[in-house]
Amino acid sequence: MVADYRASQAAAGSALATAQGSSGPRAANGSIEPKPAPRRVFRITPKGVLTGLVLLLLVGVAITAVGGGKTGTGAARNLTGTFVSWQPVDDGHGYAFFTVTNLGSSPEEPKCTVKVSDDFGDFGFDILVGQSVSPGQTLSGDIPLSVGKGAFLMNHGSVTDC
Repeated sequence: MVADYRASQAAAGSALATAQGSSGPRAANGSIEPKPAPRRVFRITPKGVLTGLVLLLLVGVAITAVGGGKTGTGAARNLTGTFVSWQPVDDGHGYAFFTVTNLGSSPEEPKCTVKVSDDFGDFGFDILVGQSVSPGQTLSGDIPLSVGKGAFLMNHGSVTDC
């Protein structure tokens, strides 16, 4: 008699749970079965990082091989740039004085980077693109630069990538 009562209560509970939208299937004893474990969360692994770096390296090499390098006639090899001095105008601006010499045998156009900096890591730079320089000729000039703040502290300069 007690067993019949329990069976009827389990059947009624099961019917009620089904009517209310039970969240999962029921086992033979009337309990709700647990949901499956959630999917694995993506984790960054050393192998994945290494694979990504290798892929980026290969893409960079491919871009360089296809034509990512310097273009032109090779004029940059025959030009030499020299930083001469820095003349500040105000706290954020000034003029970099430079020279560019053509050591080659044909006229070439300079495309140099002129950079000034201080001992604290502040700097300013610009790209010099100018008139043609004849063979053996030295071109002198100045270029205005913005340095943020501290133009009066700039004490290093360079002319590179000519």
